[in-house]
Amino acid sequence: IQDQSRRMNLIIENILQLSRRRQAEPQLLDLKYWLHRFASEFRQSARANQQLHIQAEGGSLQTRMDPHQLTQVLSNLVQNGLRYSAQKNRNGQVWMKLFRDTESDLPVLEVLDDGPGVPAEQEQHIFEPFYTTENKGTGLGLYISRELCESNQARLDYKPREEGGSCFRITFAHPRRLS
Repeated sequence: IQDQSRRMNLIIENILQLSRRRQAEPQLLDLKYWLHRFASEFRQSARANQQLHIQAEGGSLQTRMDPHQLTQVLSNLVQNGLRYSAQKNRNGQVWMKLFRDTESDLPVLEVLDDGPGVPAEQEQHIFEPFYTTENKGTGLGLYISRELCESNQARLDYKPREEGGSCFRITFAHPRRLS
């Protein structure tokens, strides 16, 4: 009963958050600097067996995005990655790879884990509201994350990793394409 009560509270909190979601306030971000700061803050609250790795391409990668909304998106993706990674290995590990896509010339951030991955038959549903594969989740985290990305003209996609695990990819808008 307590678990179900907690789950209902999470659902209510997420619905309230969606209903009062503020307009995105994009700022010019140096993604490399911002990502290192995010990781430093995240590591302070992580458990001892959780590891967050960063691989950032040399040079400056900039975009315009609301930093608070980007924090929310990345927190959700990293927490999911650590949780699912820990199901397969005792230690949860997540990698964040920042680079410029050579074809589109856009900044890209991939959040990768070595967990079990998403079964192929569920891939098309993971960004739907209330879709969850566990009885603890609300099914709103990935939905909210995608909505926040879209409100900042970014795109959030999923692709399975060949070696197992998940890759969530944020493709940011070019900094000059946003007002």
